Amino acid sequence: MTPKTTPEEELVPVMVPRRLLADVYGFIASKEQADPGEGSAVLHRGWTAPMVEEAYRAASDRMKAILDLLASRPDEKLSIADFESALGAENEKENFVNGVLGAFGRLTNQRFASRLPDKQNTWPFTVSKAIRDGGDWYYEMPSSVAEVIRGIER
Repeated sequence: MTPKTTPEEELVPVMVPRRLLADVYGFIASKEQADPGEGSAVLHRGWTAPMVEEAYRAASDRMKAILDLLASRPDEKLSIADFESALGAENEKENFVNGVLGAFGRLTNQRFASRLPDKQNTWPFTVSKAIRDGGDWYYEMPSSVAEVIRGIER
């Protein structure tokens, strides 16, 4: 992230106790980050096109495969089995895909939660649980987000 300073803005050194350094950096970062609505339309739950692209580029290759699958079938509910198939992991345990999703959750929490509404960590797609179908989880990407992902140069 590049600091948003103007040529006439003076930078000053500040002495802080080491134990508070991370807090100070966090505070400065929260002030430096762009407002999600600034210059970009909100696509889904606070996510803008630049944020979606940034998350995609930072995601693991396995998560990119999942995001690509979701983007190829927008507004359609996909399951863990669909993800396993896309990753060639049909014979792996469910924890394999959960690990990929968990890592993406940590990424989005660390990089994006502070820029999202109410500072809550979300994904640029929806997760829902089917109560009647054995409690399976389903994942659905809105077409607005899918369009951004399909447009990312690889």
